[in-house]
Amino acid sequence: MTPDREKDEAAIREWFERYIGSVVTGDIDTYLASWSDDVIFLPPNQPAKIGKEACREIAEGILLYEIEADLDIQEIKISGDLAFARNLARERFTPKNGGEPFDVEFKSVFIFERRSDGAWIGTHCIYNNNLL
Repeated sequence: MTPDREKDEAAIREWFERYIGSVVTGDIDTYLASWSDDVIFLPPNQPAKIGKEACREIAEGILLYEIEADLDIQEIKISGDLAFARNLARERFTPKNGGEPFDVEFKSVFIFERRSDGAWIGTHCIYNNNLL
């Protein structure tokens, strides 16, 4: 791996640390800051959600739960100013208003674009659930 590629991969891994941290802590501002203004989410069994405000619904849903998350980044590919990551996430959701916790396993592909300042931003998220 070339030094620039190593730096880019490390930056994308750091992006995921911030992103997962925002999910676990319910930090909607950091969650939304992870994405481009025209982000496209393709959630399971729902229409596409386009733009940050459309994705706010997903972000606000995380506030209903205490979340434990384990992310396994299985692949990162970088080509110029575009990159993607394929992941497997295992999460435990415990409803804040009481109720039984439940576990979910997600497969996902995230697409990133390098901004003019050199930082990576998420532009697309495609995910679905594995049946447990």
